[in-house]
Amino acid sequence: MRKTFVIGSVLLLMCILSGCNKTNENTVLLGDKPPKMTIEVNREEFNSQLGSYCWNLPDSESECLEIMVPLENGQRIAASLGEEISLTFKSAPAPDQAYLIQNPGDDLTEVKLNENQFTAPDEKGVYYYVYSVAWLNKDEEKVSNGSVDYGFILDIK
Repeated sequence: MRKTFVIGSVLLLMCILSGCNKTNENTVLLGDKPPKMTIEVNREEFNSQLGSYCWNLPDSESECLEIMVPLENGQRIAASLGEEISLTFKSAPAPDQAYLIQNPGDDLTEVKLNENQFTAPDEKGVYYYVYSVAWLNKDEEKVSNGSVDYGFILDIK
């Protein structure tokens, strides 16, 4: 329960700090909902779980939903020690900001990303991740066109 509270608190804070803005002609995102994010492990793709988001809609309105990423009952994705993992979006450009948080227990650790890829842990176990991303408005500094939290679980064997 404590793990869920800590993850939820971090995600809520990130969502609040990233904010949202009404769309304008420079909005690069299309569609009325956040894009699907997939996790690629050993050339196989897996769906992530959608968490909190604030998304600009085509009619200049924003839709925001604050929920914790439902990781407890999520699919565990099998991966090998030290394997390269890719986080991809098929229907959206790469995000302008991205943070990957790993929760191997009661601790939260930011994982270094290299072009939306990271290396799986070098110890066996179950690891919970939250991937917080934002697409920024190119004309207004520190204003987001959309921000989303995605969750997934790796089972390192």
